[in-house]
Amino acid sequence: MKNKKGVQINQMKRELAQLLETGQERTDRIRVEHVIREEKMVATYDLIEIYCEFIVGRLPIIESQK
Repeated sequence: MKNKKGVQINQMKRELAQLLETGQERTDRIRVEHVIREEKMVATYDLIEIYCEFIVGRLPIIESQK
């Protein structure tokens, strides 16, 4: 999933570069905000994945303390 999102973000950045060259500022601003939002979402998914892996690694300890 991360790779797919990364590819989508890179594609959006290429499209933004083309829009910037044509001077479509209003559209550019909206798309830049969208790209930033998507990048933050990918970073959030990465953190959630790390936390889930941490919890899975600690489950045996948690279960032994019941």
